[in-house]
Amino acid sequence: MKKLFWAYAFFSSYSFAEVYPSWINNPPASINNHIYAVGVSPLTTSVAQSINSATANSKTELISQLRASINGKIDTNSTVLVSKSLTLETQSSRDFYNQSASIQTEAKNIVGISILETYIDKGSKTVYALADFDTVKAIYDIKIRYSEYNDELKNLAMTPSTFVKQKKLRSIFSKISELKESTYLLYSIDGIQGIYNNIVALERESSRMIAVEKDELSFFVDNQSGSYLNNALFVNIRKSVVDAGFKWDNISPKYIINVSQLGSKEFSEFYGNTSVKANLNVTVSEKEDKNPILSQNFVFKGTATTQDAALSRLESSINNGITDAIVEMLYQ
Repeated sequence: MKKLFWAYAFFSSYSFAEVYPSWINNPPASINNHIYAVGVSPLTTSVAQSINSATANSKTELISQLRASINGKIDTNSTVLVSKSLTLETQSSRDFYNQSASIQTEAKNIVGISILETYIDKGSKTVYALADFDTVKAIYDIKIRYSEYNDELKNLAMTPSTFVKQKKLRSIFSKISELKESTYLLYSIDGIQGIYNNIVALERESSRMIAVEKDELSFFVDNQSGSYLNNALFVNIRKSVVDAGFKWDNISPKYIINVSQLGSKEFSEFYGNTSVKANLNVTVSEKEDKNPILSQNFVFKGTATTQDAALSRLESSINNGITDAIVEMLYQ
């Protein structure tokens, strides 16, 4: 019964043409703020999957049309993020921004695309789908989202510098970058150029704020009793903070990083080898009130033919892995 209901819900969400439609060979011309495209897919044993493929292909064709119409109509210099601080950051930090800014824009990220009609040609075993892109609806959605992100950034600008604020800035930077990529596809449409330039400026401002806020945040490591710390670990924790683009301050840090062991080391034997496991907790706290803002557990292991060698490999695993662990925490 559930399968029958799902099938009814799926097929009722589409409008099917009963006779071979003219739009297959002659797609409607763009008119009255609408752009059309036809998607094609082979008819397989799964009709639903074939329809989904045809509709996806029609949306892809729409995006292809939009991309093709952009060529020669955009000043690439206006899209460059001019941010010296981001350029100078280390590889780990750059990787985050590259991941945030190089978001893959798909049709699903653009409001205003709908499927007007589908047709199943049983003779040729082919499925066709006609997609319609309402540019007015898309531009309206972009304006709304730009206004929301602009207000969000202004509100954040008035709040004190904290690690939480830094995370919120990175989040809004990602959203603005995604909006910029979506808007870029519509650049050839009348009325979108000014909005696009405003979004580029907003993205630039958000990256500037991220860099400024980082200068206000500094870290040091807790070397009190109970902390799991040796010289190599100390050096690598400092490296993780610097790699994440933050300050290392041993005089007046704003945040303290503590690494502690949870329970005792666990030993096990198998096939003549000794394995030792340690569970470590990494906590980032505000220095003034000691309130933890981040806390995460990590498991490290070492395996060798002797217990001493296994312990040595465990220490090496911790010393080498703590950098990635802390960078992961700071960027989560």
